[in-house]
Amino acid sequence: MGKKKTSILFIILSVLLAASVSFSQNTPATEDKSSDSGDAKAPGVKPVEANEYFQYSATKAAMYDDGVTLYANALVKYELTAIDNALADKSYYNVKVVNTSNGEVEYSAPFELHDEGKTTVEYYSVDKIGNKEQKKQYGVTVDNTAPTSKVKTDKPIYEADGKYYVSPNHLFSVNTADTSSGVGKVEYATDGQNYQEYTKAFNIADTSEATLKIRSTDNVLNVTDNFFFINSKEKTEVELAGSTIALTIDNTAPEIAIIPDKEIESRDGKNIVLEDYKYTISATDEGSGLAKIFYRLDKAEAWEPYVKPIELSIYGEHRIEAMAVDNVGNTSVPISLHVFVDVVPPTAETTADK
Repeated sequence: MGKKKTSILFIILSVLLAASVSFSQNTPATEDKSSDSGDAKAPGVKPVEANEYFQYSATKAAMYDDGVTLYANALVKYELTAIDNALADKSYYNVKVVNTSNGEVEYSAPFELHDEGKTTVEYYSVDKIGNKEQKKQYGVTVDNTAPTSKVKTDKPIYEADGKYYVSPNHLFSVNTADTSSGVGKVEYATDGQNYQEYTKAFNIADTSEATLKIRSTDNVLNVTDNFFFINSKEKTEVELAGSTIALTIDNTAPEIAIIPDKEIESRDGKNIVLEDYKYTISATDEGSGLAKIFYRLDKAEAWEPYVKPIELSIYGEHRIEAMAVDNVGNTSVPISLHVFVDVVPPTAETTADK
């Protein structure tokens, strides 16, 4: 009789114990983003809205803990598991995003958190006779936004006829920022497909055409190929938003020549000219185009912009140097012309035979 009373008492105590619920998240490495924007069994879960440039683009569930904050993307699924000694019945949860409640929902299946920002999930369970456990909380910051990358060059890029010209000496730097989970990895490709990790400024050489792409990933695997291309020109910044920039690589300097307006006579190894000679400097460039022509005379160290034909009126030896620069900074090797200006008229003598 004593044993029977003890058994009944144990059953009654077990039933009276409140149910307990545990909270877990599921982040399968191979889970792809579902085409269904919400879970019909979990009211309060809303689809993520894309902004103009950066899409909700995590390809698989991921979480990241920086030691202070736990981050997750919108593909992470959260699971409630109720444990009761006898009669576990139902579980409930309420999602609060930045102090805004979506309302209490009865748990029926794993759910996702799509609203971006600091999120608190309150949850509890109830057994079949109405015992209700104390509410628990789970905190996570939902990050759906990929990083923002800006590409800049150390020299202005020249735009003409819908093309963007650079030289092999242009250095490209990538500045990437992420306001939530932080930047995970930045990659770039100059052929539009073969990516390599970005670690320092780079140039593009050994090709005439390039397709620049940037891929930025944050710490919860939100990824984007979109970036801003900033062209510093005339102290203003022109932003070119997109996922690809086609570049034409100009690695050829202009061709240049010094052309006198009259034929030069050579005598005793010297180019003899008169003071009325004029010297035109001509340059051509088949790539980005000619930007400027410079010249200097005799022993001058500074280069002067060329604007009109050069005239020399002082008697003696002279040197004309010239060089040209194209629109992406390729500079020609200086050329020179040495002339001797003869301003002394000949002396005629008359002699008579006796």
